[in-house]
Order: sequence, then structure tokens, then C-alpha cells
Amino acid sequence: MQNSFTTSRKRAWGVLGEGPDTRGTKVFTADTLKMILGQSIYQVVITLVFHFLGHNILGLDHSDHGNLVAATLAFDAFVFVQIFVREKCATFLKNNP
Repeated sequence: MQNSFTTSRKRAWGVLGEGPDTRGTKVFTADTLKMILGQSIYQVVITLVFHFLGHNILGLDHSDHGNLVAATLAFDAFVFVQIFVREKCATFLKNNP
């Protein structure tokens, strides 16, 4: 049974063993740019919603404690979106080697 580190290392060596691309090869394809822009916009929107509307969403007052809870919610949302995007990319790469 192989662990994921061994599998990904073999995949990396397979990619490294390939020849270089030609000069005309694009670094980012249209699909790649769409995914990057879509994920970036999604992350910014979610983070800004929780940053500016966190008090209203949770029904908090604008005290020190309420501000701390809203800031924590915005940060946690940012972290969870990062994890979600990472898992989505890992699933995409797994399905499209």
C-alpha cells in the first residue's frame, strides 16, 4: 500500500521527466484563468460579507466583544474558504491528471 506522499512524488517525477514546452505554450489557459478569478472573487465576497455584515448576521451589538466575534468570524471564513478551494483543486487535479 502506497501513501499519498509516494504517489505524489512519483507523479512529480513523471512531470519532471517530460520535455520542456515550446515557446508558444501559454502558462495560463482560459480555463485556468476562469478558475483563479472565480475562486478569488468567491473568497473576497465571502470574506467581505462576514467582515461588514457579521454583526447583523449574528445579531451582535457593536461592543468590544461583538467586534471581536465579528472579526473572528471573518478570519475563520477566510481560512475555511482557503481549505475549500484547496480541496476543490485537489479533487480537480485527481480527476484530471
